[in-house]
Amino acid sequence: MLVETGLFTTRSEAVAYLVSEGIKARNDIVEKVSSTLEDIRRIRNEAQEYVKKLRTDIGLEEAEAAEESVQQEKVCPQCGKGLASLPEDISVCPYCGADLREDEEND
Repeated sequence: MLVETGLFTTRSEAVAYLVSEGIKARNDIVEKVSSTLEDIRRIRNEAQEYVKKLRTDIGLEEAEAAEESVQQEKVCPQCGKGLASLPEDISVCPYCGADLREDEEND
């Protein structure tokens, strides 16, 4: 109706106007939702920090960091392409066909 009457040239403009007016009319609800969302984000961040501290306290962070470091360094000795995203037990490089078992035996 708003486009047909010429108030707006596109439906997108009309919808944007109606949404804007709806937010103005119910600003009280928008403020409550915004405040609640801030609380949720704060609590979520606190929980994540607590879990991170707990993981560090029991030694999981160090072990996982070392494992990630090893996987990030995993590359094909022949073509040099990264293999970190592939299964650990892969025996042939999918990029060049190099036998990866020989490299592991030398380690």
